Amino acid sequence: MPLFAISTTTSTPETAAATSEMTAICLVVAVGFLGPIVARVAARVVGPPLAAVSPVGGFLASANLGAATRRFSSASTPLVLTVALSCTLLFSTTTIEHATSQERHAALTGQLAITTTGPGLPPATLADVHATPGVRSAVALTSTTLGPSLGAGDTVPAQILAGGQGGGLDAGVTAGSLGALHGDAIALGRHRAADAHAHVGDRVQVMLGDGTRTRATVVAIYRRDLAFGDALLAPELAASHQTTPLLGTVLVQTNHPAAVARRLEGLGPRYPGLRVSDRASFATARDADNEMNHWFGPQFVGEIFAFTSIAVVNTLLMIALRRRRELGLLRLVGGTGRQVRSMARWEAALIIAIGLGLGLAISAVALLPLSHALNGGLPYIPAKPFAAIVGGTALLALVALALPTRHMLRSRPVEAIGLGE
Repeated sequence: MPLFAISTTTSTPETAAATSEMTAICLVVAVGFLGPIVARVAARVVGPPLAAVSPVGGFLASANLGAATRRFSSASTPLVLTVALSCTLLFSTTTIEHATSQERHAALTGQLAITTTGPGLPPATLADVHATPGVRSAVALTSTTLGPSLGAGDTVPAQILAGGQGGGLDAGVTAGSLGALHGDAIALGRHRAADAHAHVGDRVQVMLGDGTRTRATVVAIYRRDLAFGDALLAPELAASHQTTPLLGTVLVQTNHPAAVARRLEGLGPRYPGLRVSDRASFATARDADNEMNHWFGPQFVGEIFAFTSIAVVNTLLMIALRRRRELGLLRLVGGTGRQVRSMARWEAALIIAIGLGLGLAISAVALLPLSHALNGGLPYIPAKPFAAIVGGTALLALVALALPTRHMLRSRPVEAIGLGE
């Protein structure tokens, strides 16, 4: 309960992301313990309509669901595990990446971006860009980290912002101004400011990347912290505390992008490796870099899906094979092979519906707090991976239940009822 309360009430993306997987695991365990109760409730809900749709097969399936609750619970729990964990792990990653990409695209309103194929741009690049005819404004962003500080127990992702306001950089400032970002100044993302209980004008203690502790003045609070990290530092604050003084990216705002881009490319001989790209190309390249860096997530989910699928097939096969005497008895008391197969199909449908339904419900409970903390919206769920997880799980369950049943119905009922389970 404490974990669930934290997951559903937090507004911090890091906390929501850290608790989403644990929430899913705890809920899967709860379903495993409470499975018989779920099966009994489901039998009462679906029994009457199922009997009306299929008077023989549907009635027998719903009656079995209410009578053999442990068996149905054992059959549906592996499906719940597969769907809940696969969806939560995969779609938490896609939700974070999608929210970050959206913020980055919204934050970069300038027309041009200057990068380099080397380790970075010399500090003089920004001054030369400012001096280029047609450039309205330009700022430089350089990635860095802060040590445990500002209410965080781990390193804090940050950027060094040289040039203050301009360059088409829109961090979504809600208080203060990035124009005051010089000297010992710092701007904080809204979540980091909330954790540090900091407001504009406050002096806060920070640990710089080299471990040096110092104090900085908060000059702005911004909301697009997914795009720029939890803090924006003044160059003077980070000076002499970096491993290199090189700049990362220079963002340029201009009214004549094509002409200015040609002039900026003329700086290439002075700065080897310099590249000038438009806003769309730069944002797309950043998204592609992030996708390459997050290849491990889908692979890990695929491995989990494979292992849990083995558990699904083994469990359902064992359950189906143990029903040889039950199916033989049904045929001896007058049930036809067609009626028994109809019952088995309806049972398989019920098992799959319960397993998929509970698994997706658990994923929703785990993912909704995360998406709400990120951008207040819904989780980002790509259609193809979702269809692959749900469809693959349903197909595995259907095959694991149908093949043993068809095999057992080929034997004579008298022989089947005489065999031990």
